[in-house]
Amino acid sequence: LHDLTIPAAGAPQDAWQHTNLTSLLEQPVARCDPSVTVVDGVPHLVYVDHSSRAREMWFAGEWRQHPLPFAPRPASDVVISSTPGSIHVSYRTIFGVPCEQTLSREAVARGQRKWSHRIFHRLPAAGQPLGFSAADRRRMIYQVAEKWPLREPFVFRWHARRQPGYREYEGGRTRLVQAWNNGKRYHELQTIGALLPAVAGNPWLVHDTRENQYYVAYRNAEGQIQEASFQEGEWRVVNPTVRVGAPLASGDPVGLVAARNGARYYVYRGQQGHMHELGFDGSWSHRDLTLAAQRSGK
Repeated sequence: LHDLTIPAAGAPQDAWQHTNLTSLLEQPVARCDPSVTVVDGVPHLVYVDHSSRAREMWFAGEWRQHPLPFAPRPASDVVISSTPGSIHVSYRTIFGVPCEQTLSREAVARGQRKWSHRIFHRLPAAGQPLGFSAADRRRMIYQVAEKWPLREPFVFRWHARRQPGYREYEGGRTRLVQAWNNGKRYHELQTIGALLPAVAGNPWLVHDTRENQYYVAYRNAEGQIQEASFQEGEWRVVNPTVRVGAPLASGDPVGLVAARNGARYYVYRGQQGHMHELGFDGSWSHRDLTLAAQRSGK
């Protein structure tokens, strides 16, 4: 893993600083891309090494590191995010269920790394789960796996259906669900979007901090980019690909919310190899970024 430090405004380009964090901290190499968040001005970075162990690095005057708890191990990438009270790392475990490790900011302030984990029971997951907080609850978004393992320890429903309060999942597979803690072993579930076409690839979550509004963008099996917004406890889905006649996607979207005006932008790779942008600033728009770069000669 490497760190590139952005130069201050007005500094010459050669002010960029590069650090090989893996070598500096004598840590195992990564098997996946890192994820980063900034908390109180301190960057926190997490990644998974080749032994499937999650590791944290952070900079507080100097780079430091600490391994996350050994179990449950990740089978996916890890994604780090933060809330006013905690730092969260979400992933899919080797047993096929979403999991989130949590470290309180109070513990961070005391120099402690007391990570605790919560497993989101009920459904087997596919791809990369994402965590967020809304309506005073911690929530997890993930794709329901198409195939459900039936043998231990990869068992779903067999033991669970015998437990008090358990409710069968009646939604479709290969679609997105939201799960949240209801104070019981088995979490509440809410489906996102229509049953067909199925979800393809991993979702992308953005947060409009000014409006305190969350949006999830994802690619469906037809190659359309869709966006779901969490409003008043419900998910509302729009299809910007169809609205603006944008090309179909072959890659998953990534995006952001502009701090200046709250506009949302998603970038994805089209089926013809071009990079495309879908933007919302009161209305949806589309740009072929590859074509625009060719025309400008850059």
